[in-house]
Amino acid sequence: MKIGLVIKELMLKQNIEVADLAKRLGKTKQAVYDMLDKEDVNTSLLRELAAIFNVPITIFFDNSVNNNQSNTGNNSIVLGQNNNVDSLNLDYKEKLESALVEIKHLKEVIDAKDKLLQEKERLINVLMNK
Repeated sequence: MKIGLVIKELMLKQNIEVADLAKRLGKTKQAVYDMLDKEDVNTSLLRELAAIFNVPITIFFDNSVNNNQSNTGNNSIVLGQNNNVDSLNLDYKEKLESALVEIKHLKEVIDAKDKLLQEKERLINVLMNK
């Protein structure tokens, strides 16, 4: 399948206009129209397109964009011939990142309370020595 056709299908599915795609890519509308007529494009452009459409880069090499595509939250997951992605791993990764942020915050709270406790102990010692 021509890569230009895959890009057109993705644009239609995600309601992205040529002008919007051109702006996101930092290209002119004419450059995007030219890209849509091509059978192939360079790899760096494919990476940018995959990021914009939130799809794996391999979608441009599959036979169809319709290979069991499903959306879960902010993650677009394509399950196709050689593209078995486990959505649970993505959920666990997000939960892990959230937990790590919470742990960092709680460590900062503990450090602040330890400093406050040390200051109170110092103040008690000063008052007791008077």
